Amino acid sequence: GVNFSPRNVTINAGESVTWTNNGGTHNVVADDNSFRCANGCDDQGGNGDLSSANWSFSRTFSSAGTIAYHCAAHGAAGGVGMSGTVTVLAVGS
Repeated sequence: GVNFSPRNVTINAGESVTWTNNGGTHNVVADDNSFRCANGCDDQGGNGDLSSANWSFSRTFSSAGTIAYHCAAHGAAGGVGMSGTVTVLAVGS
């Protein structure tokens, strides 16, 4: 499909989110360009290019805030199309 499920998640600081692609050409790009991932993440030695291969990666979020993300092929920064958010709560919130 061309959607993230779930589209929006809430976690505590220090926790991770895992994205998995079971088919189709996709990647995950933070709207603020803080990460770009598919077969791993660019900033962690992986490759964030759009990929049709089955892939899975996890990313740990250390700081509280809301990170919007999208697929470069099927979404756009700002929440149009294949997009979502990770809301990170401060520990103890």
